[in-house]
Amino acid sequence: LPRLLRPGKRHSQGQHRLTITEQCNVLRLLLLLLNVGVVLVIFDVSWVYHYIRTTSFLKLYVIFNMLEMFERWCRSVGVDLFDLVMASARQPWRPFLPKFAATFAYCIVHSSMHLVRVLLLNVAINTSSSAMFLIIVTNNFGEIKSTVFKRYEVKNLFPIITSDIVERFYLATDIFFVLARMSVVPRRGNYSAWDIGYWMFLLVAIELGTDWVKFCLIIKFSEMPASTLEIYKEVLIADILLCRIRPGVCRDGTAESTTRPTLPAPAAPFRGIHSFSQAPATRIGFSGVPISTLVVIHVAMLLRSPCSLALRLPRATAVLFLASACALTFLAKVLLGLFLLGYAARRRGAIVRGLELFTKIKAL
Repeated sequence: LPRLLRPGKRHSQGQHRLTITEQCNVLRLLLLLLNVGVVLVIFDVSWVYHYIRTTSFLKLYVIFNMLEMFERWCRSVGVDLFDLVMASARQPWRPFLPKFAATFAYCIVHSSMHLVRVLLLNVAINTSSSAMFLIIVTNNFGEIKSTVFKRYEVKNLFPIITSDIVERFYLATDIFFVLARMSVVPRRGNYSAWDIGYWMFLLVAIELGTDWVKFCLIIKFSEMPASTLEIYKEVLIADILLCRIRPGVCRDGTAESTTRPTLPAPAAPFRGIHSFSQAPATRIGFSGVPISTLVVIHVAMLLRSPCSLALRLPRATAVLFLASACALTFLAKVLLGLFLLGYAARRRGAIVRGLELFTKIKAL
């Protein structure tokens, strides 16, 4: 691996062994593997679960709100740290290692916060459904109170929308992790599968309803047209397209010409450094390494559990099943990328407003 990366070093023919994008992907994989190993060693899931279980409702509410606040801060810092370490991939080892260490420390902290959040949700479901309902209602009421009745500009509304996009994705993954944990425990608690499904559905419905009410009030009091949300979608479409085109391309997707006054398209940040799928993720402030760490940890937990289906199957069948699951996941990622690229390409001539805001808005 050090020979593959070799920051600041070139191959004998004057070329790097890997392209800058491939080096960044190797760095992300290295951070993911190191993060999984460290979190599995230093994070005692059983102790944290029982500590949370013995806390009162008030402490549970405070911890939940503190995690939500610090998670937003970690997400904002993490995106910048990843940009910094990826842009420094070809620097010498001495200036590169402190940046890599800072990003690695961020991954550990953010992954631990996600894991605590999953355990909080698990405890809230297993102990008292009324406690979970109160936490959901009070959190969403506080969110509406802190955001509405204020005037927003087009630039500073975008971070709120992207933050909600990422939080809804985290919510879906948290629910999946909680259901995965509850599916392998011998004791299911005091509630049936119907009760758990009801509270999960209520959780998602309240979160989505809160977002609808919040943005309706924000747009009303800020006197913004509803088409502002379409402009934000055009910015994401521009991210998908501009990270794939070469410099010197006009805004309509054609090459620059001296015979017509067509403005050139803005340069995509970190073009050629990040992979194509990373451009819109960076725009909305999503960091994939911490959440991927939780996926790996929970898959390992499911495989080690006594109720795991893999333990009942022959080893060759279990390996084939896991290989098929990985292949299907990879194909789904490729197919989703093709769908997004096709959707963006069909609308490349109707994103003029998004290109005007392309360099002016970003996530937290």
